[in-house]
Amino acid sequence: APPAALAPGGALTAQEGAGTLSVRNTVQQLRFDQGTGAIQSWRVNGRELLVGGPAFNLGESRGKNSGGDDKGIYRAMQPPVASDVRLTATPAADGGMRVAVTGTVLAAAGGSVLGTLTCHYDIRPNAEIAVHWTLDWSADDTRLWEQGLRFTVPPGLTVMNWQRDAYFTDYPAGHLGEPAGTARAGDVSFRASKRGLHWLTLTGPGGPGFALLPLDGPLIGRADTTAKGTTLFASSGLAGDYGLSRQWVEDHAVHAAKGKPLSGSFTLRAIIAAPTLRH
Repeated sequence: APPAALAPGGALTAQEGAGTLSVRNTVQQLRFDQGTGAIQSWRVNGRELLVGGPAFNLGESRGKNSGGDDKGIYRAMQPPVASDVRLTATPAADGGMRVAVTGTVLAAAGGSVLGTLTCHYDIRPNAEIAVHWTLDWSADDTRLWEQGLRFTVPPGLTVMNWQRDAYFTDYPAGHLGEPAGTARAGDVSFRASKRGLHWLTLTGPGGPGFALLPLDGPLIGRADTTAKGTTLFASSGLAGDYGLSRQWVEDHAVHAAKGKPLSGSFTLRAIIAAPTLRH
């Protein structure tokens, strides 16, 4: 089972500040940038859990594939950005708050239009956020390396645990395909993509953090740490390299086409501590 959620902290309220929208109760505070629609901060019980994002991840930062012809696959030097953003906050009957973000997604700052963004954050009194996003693609048809969102997390969240579906019942200890495991920032398994997630957690050593859980569809997760900080990736689609089986690659292809929206969903849940894994 995934780590349990926290006890609720009372009904959430929304306040507008100088270019920001804050949603809070006695347990958490979530601050949005009204100009970009991004989350500036998510604090739970005084601890920072998110410090930036989400930004669209279309696989633009992926290096050269392991072989074959990659023509016709989206590639950009910079990640997409949101423009002409509008935020609204609507109280929910259960004491939660829905923040809706709409806008235009550009290939880069000042770049061409990729599509129209719709993103809903259903924020719950127990420090849990259900995220639904849709990108109505309007650019030329192409294939993507990946479709999803990425968040910036504090450098102290360096321990990852996960539980996921796997193809086989037994793996060597530390194998990248194992269904359950623990990794630390810097490990290959920390940044390796994990398909079929039941849950993934990022915590401090023995301390609190948050869990990433699927919502309405498949979820692929990983994290990476660089000199600029730690990034969490939450994706609904991930293409394979041409060095793999051609049929497998085709089955996992990610197509972006006019009239075919890209979408995804997941839940972010604040937790008290890392879970105890059962292998």
